[in-house]
Amino acid sequence: MEESDLTKKILLLDDEEIIVKMLEKVFSHFHWKVFSATRWKDAEEILHQKAIDILLCDVNMPEINGEEACLRSKQISPSVKVVFYSCLEENELEIIAKRCQADGWIRKGMRPFQLVEQVDKFLQKDYAK
Repeated sequence: MEESDLTKKILLLDDEEIIVKMLEKVFSHFHWKVFSATRWKDAEEILHQKAIDILLCDVNMPEINGEEACLRSKQISPSVKVVFYSCLEENELEIIAKRCQADGWIRKGMRPFQLVEQVDKFLQKDYAK
């Protein structure tokens, strides 16, 4: 297996470009292959073209909500893990995640290292929220 095949691939989807740019820097620093989008149309295209391991997705976006993005993402790429990244309260995130069978959620605001560590845990088979 080539080294590039071992690189974790993340797709960031958030309508706020400043959030996307910050997350790009964080995950790139930790040697992830980063793809990003501020619109669903662009994220959808990436999902069709790349073997994405995990989608880190905002919940409240103007053109598509996180729940719909999760459902569509799993139709395109059934193996992709979907993790919501939002300021919503944990109980709200849990309800939304269960409804669309997302793999989990993370509240916005944690330190970069902790964020990468949490996202990485969602890629591990034995991780349970």
